[in-house]
Amino acid sequence: MPRLLLRLAVRASFLVALPALAQEGDEHPSDAAVPAAALPAPSGSAPAATGVTDAGAAAAPARQATIQLVPAFLMSYGGGASDNFGAGLMLRLDIHPTDRFPMRTGGFVSGEVLADGAVRVAGGLAGAIWLVGCRVGLAYRTEAAGFASSLGLEIGKSIDFMGFSIGGRMTIPLVDFVNPNGATRTQGIEGQLVVTVGWPVGLDGPTRRSCGCPHGRHAPSEAPAPIEEGATDDAPAIDAADGP
Repeated sequence: MPRLLLRLAVRASFLVALPALAQEGDEHPSDAAVPAAALPAPSGSAPAATGVTDAGAAAAPARQATIQLVPAFLMSYGGGASDNFGAGLMLRLDIHPTDRFPMRTGGFVSGEVLADGAVRVAGGLAGAIWLVGCRVGLAYRTEAAGFASSLGLEIGKSIDFMGFSIGGRMTIPLVDFVNPNGATRTQGIEGQLVVTVGWPVGLDGPTRRSCGCPHGRHAPSEAPAPIEEGATDDAPAIDAADGP
């Protein structure tokens, strides 16, 4: 009889305590019941991608072509059979197809007066990769100082620094206009040192340096987005974090 009463008392106390245990379980759910999104991210781990693009992010700059003229003052020294000093002007057309690569194409025309009284004019194609420029064209030299006029092939190479360049050119004679009643001597192959000083004038697109980069920057880049006061790399600003 005492054992039966003890069993009844234990069962009654268990039934009385059961509602309290169930309520306590509802107030403190286990970690397994917590959604993964509500759990804090481990320290040092990268935040999960949300698939939402920042509306304030700047778009990548477009690759833009440039067309410009480069007027320059030209000085030369050298020659073939005789050396001469020359001074004149050169106008170059530069076409930069893109600002991704430091290269340009175009053409040039030049005119100069030599110390012996001859006039030399030339024109042709011009191009460059980074600081190294080259040109090829035709050059005509008038008769002067006993030398016959001539038409030749000009091949030149230069190193360009902004509006200043230094280099050389070679003129290979194609036709010598010898006058039996006048000048009969010819210059032959001519080699000359050439220096130019000029400045680019933009026609379309941003003005470029001789290296092919736009003025003010050597490579396209984006400015970093401003960080609001109170924001850190791991947490946004308080105003941005507060939701409705």
